Amino acid sequence: MTNVLHALWLPAGLLTPGGALALWAEGDARRARSPFDHPFAASASQVVYSLWHLVRDVPTGRLTEGARQVVLALPSDDRRPLRSDAAQPGPARSRRKPAPIRLQPWRVDVVVLPPHEALTILLQTPPQSNWVKYGADFEFWRRTVRLAAALVARGHFLPVSDEAGRGRWRPMLTDPVLQALVAQLAQAMPPAARALARPLPAPAALIEDFIAAAVHDYLGQNYTPGRSPFYDPKKYQPRPHTPVPADLWWLDLFPRSRHNLSTTERGPDQAALGERVRRWALAAYDYLSSAYRAAFRLEPPETVVGADPGDAVWRLSFHLQSKSSPETLWAAAEVWENPPQPDMPALLRAGLAQAAVVYPHLERVAGEAFPTALTLTTAEAVAFLETDAEALTARGFGVLVPTWWKDRRRRLTARLALGQQAATGLLGMEALVDFDWQVAVGDQTLTLDELSQLARSKTALVQVRGEWMQFDPHEVQAALRLAQRHQKGRGRLSMREALGLALSGPADWDGLEVEDVRVDGWLNDLVQRLSGHAPLQVLPQPEGFVGQLRPYQVNGYSWLAFMRQYGFGACLADDMGLGKTIQVLALLARDLAEGALTRPILLVCPTTVVNNWVREAAQFVPALRCYAHHGPGRLKGDDFVSGVAGHHLVITSYALLPRDVEFLEKVEWAGVVLDEAHNIKNPATKQAQVVRRLPAGYRFALTGTPLENRLQDLWSILHFLNPGYLGSAESFQRRFAGPIERGVDGDAGRRLRALTAPFILRRLKTDQTIIRDLPPKNEMKEYCGLTKEQAALYRAVTQESLRQIAAADGIQRRGIILATLTKLKQVCNHPRHLLGDKSALKHRSGKLNRLTEMLEQALAEDDRVLIFTQYAEMGELLREHLAETFGETLFLYGGTPAAQRAAMIAQFQDGGPRLFVLSLKAGGAGINLTRANRVFHYDRWWNPAVENQATDRAFRIGQTQAVQVHKLVCRGTLEERIDDLITRKLALADQVVGSGEGWLTELSTDELRDLLLLRREAVDD
Repeated sequence: MTNVLHALWLPAGLLTPGGALALWAEGDARRARSPFDHPFAASASQVVYSLWHLVRDVPTGRLTEGARQVVLALPSDDRRPLRSDAAQPGPARSRRKPAPIRLQPWRVDVVVLPPHEALTILLQTPPQSNWVKYGADFEFWRRTVRLAAALVARGHFLPVSDEAGRGRWRPMLTDPVLQALVAQLAQAMPPAARALARPLPAPAALIEDFIAAAVHDYLGQNYTPGRSPFYDPKKYQPRPHTPVPADLWWLDLFPRSRHNLSTTERGPDQAALGERVRRWALAAYDYLSSAYRAAFRLEPPETVVGADPGDAVWRLSFHLQSKSSPETLWAAAEVWENPPQPDMPALLRAGLAQAAVVYPHLERVAGEAFPTALTLTTAEAVAFLETDAEALTARGFGVLVPTWWKDRRRRLTARLALGQQAATGLLGMEALVDFDWQVAVGDQTLTLDELSQLARSKTALVQVRGEWMQFDPHEVQAALRLAQRHQKGRGRLSMREALGLALSGPADWDGLEVEDVRVDGWLNDLVQRLSGHAPLQVLPQPEGFVGQLRPYQVNGYSWLAFMRQYGFGACLADDMGLGKTIQVLALLARDLAEGALTRPILLVCPTTVVNNWVREAAQFVPALRCYAHHGPGRLKGDDFVSGVAGHHLVITSYALLPRDVEFLEKVEWAGVVLDEAHNIKNPATKQAQVVRRLPAGYRFALTGTPLENRLQDLWSILHFLNPGYLGSAESFQRRFAGPIERGVDGDAGRRLRALTAPFILRRLKTDQTIIRDLPPKNEMKEYCGLTKEQAALYRAVTQESLRQIAAADGIQRRGIILATLTKLKQVCNHPRHLLGDKSALKHRSGKLNRLTEMLEQALAEDDRVLIFTQYAEMGELLREHLAETFGETLFLYGGTPAAQRAAMIAQFQDGGPRLFVLSLKAGGAGINLTRANRVFHYDRWWNPAVENQATDRAFRIGQTQAVQVHKLVCRGTLEERIDDLITRKLALADQVVGSGEGWLTELSTDELRDLLLLRREAVDD
């Protein structure tokens, strides 16, 4: 079971001279050495190991060696102690004959933390852990230690000498708010926190003892003499092991340095230093315990006319402020001359002295008898406002700043009016658009002279028209560049920049935020139609097109025509099976009928669908002259250039692009169309680079999965369609992909959708407004167990891989992780898939057993079935098993020859074998298998878009039956946990955006262990 960590504070003298936090843990039951030993208390080494899981830099060796044993009084029945609530796996089971519960002594091993380690380690423990549970007492001391840490951070401690004449750091708990916190903690203290079988102080006293010991011990270890306001290291030269006289009691405050300090060369006033420190601490104690505190008000200078704001003089006035009523203030002049209470002058003087430690500028008035204020330059005022005010507030001082300070950060923004002038020349992303501009701050427009004055200022805090404001110097320079580049408030942008601003709203433009964009005239008409706020012209059914287009297909080809008219590249991203091919052919038929096909169009697609395009072009547009540039006999060189001139449509494959680029780019293509455009999702591949080089009048991309893995996939497609529209790959990653995929900028997602939506048309089969005659699709997950053989293999692979991962780093570590994931998925599929031998298939895989059961039912219902696997090797094993069990089974994978592939598809569609096994990559795109009404995903590809694409071989136009989709998942394994993780990932563009399995390589070893370890529920009985 998971260990449950417990803690109790033992004051000085009970276990150690300075007090200690004792940690113990509940674990698995073990054989007790004596009847008094707690039967399921963990050993000291197990306690240290549990602590190490929480805080990796704990001194494990020293803690284990310093372990002790203590006796605790714990609730027990007549046989053994009861487990704590945190150790219970679920609701407590009822007993037939409840035994009486009473406190009994039990001996446990404890790990001892000195106070300063207790403070630092408790602060580092996470809120919860997969490896260790927290008992109520441990959680209580985790809460209490935060109060001790706050006292240290805020400087609420003083040096004092105790009854024995030793120096101590004393935390200040005199504030009513702090006393109330201690009282609340005392009331919430669980009994286990006081379970020692010896008398302990009352809860409040125990808490204060813990805080006092933690603060003193922590400061003694970490507060160096050189930082002390009453220690001058020049007066005390290092000497080894010198005795310390009583009047130097304060050296006990620095135990790490005490043995190195000499007292043999003291000056005449050094002997009195201890008394001076005592008096100083007493005054500070009176100040901290009083009802008042020092306060500081920053007062800006009078309006500066014509002068540089950096030369202005600010005033920091001093006050005494009521702690209970902060609105009640007494100015320092009143406190000195006519104090409402006699102790106020001494309190103000003590407060100023305390504040000088935090804000050293106050030392400039230390020599004044009755200081009332401190003068500051503008730069010093800015530093006070940005840093020092917060530091003083954190130490308990009152700080009052001008009301405008919280709103002082003003952004210089640009206001643009686009498209007021009539458009000239050809449209497209390179067309020029006129614009008018203004630079504003808030609702005020700034002149060029005012911008120049801001740029010349020595400080970021300046006065604009009588109001103090703070500006980012980079924004000031960006605004000045804009003003100097575009004189008289006018300029020109490319259509690419204009659309980016008009569509996405407020955005960064050359370092300056565009606050408001007004779009007028012809550009407004274009933007309204691009963004779907104004209707497009719907074209008629094209002449020469054989067949009847559905209404949404007419809209699709009309949209392509509109985008081409304005010179924009367009991505038709309809769901699989909605007829993207037909919509492109309809546009070509219209062009052909109007005599507009004067130059050839290049269509690039996967090798497996070249013939499909040839057949469908011949079927739907018979007059279209097509040339399939494919196979060893294809035209090359000048023969290609002259040969394609007589064709309307040239169809080639992605694989041939790099080989034939030299003559492909010699043709002035009327257009370049990419089918299955996700093939260029990686912009660094040769085929992606080649298609961007091809000269084209227009560019279209067809894909059912515009986002397969990462947002960079989308950038690559849109960069082909409209080069530069989304910026460079680096700027896109910085502005959009990084923030969106990390979930740190919700507005980045909105802006990206606004920018890309006009260039992507996506309709779904499940949308009843698009298509009403498609039957339903039902998806479900089928959870399978592992056989004992699979479980043993899974554990062996996991243990060996985790050992290798822990010892590796960098690219080697990532390689081991990816190899481990593959091996574990092979184990989940079938032992033979991992082992690669010729052993038997039946009854060795829980997943294969479940598939066989479900296929028996499916075939009994006369269903036709597709079975997808990402592994060709597993596909062959499935074919072998299914053929032996059910009869003839088809199997298509990447190595299947084209002719055999076409024959298999026709055989299945024409009523042949009812089982068809396909590898996910080879059979997941470009083919119609609408005779299937049941789909199985035997092993999971961690990209839902790819799985959906494979499913759509059956769920597409032409399907007349409901489609059942089954995704097989081995429960209790990494398959189930990664499936859960992906299910929770952010949906973008109606699809889950994953990152394949690469993101798993960045997990820590502990996170991987939690991901990979086999759960109990994984194994079938």
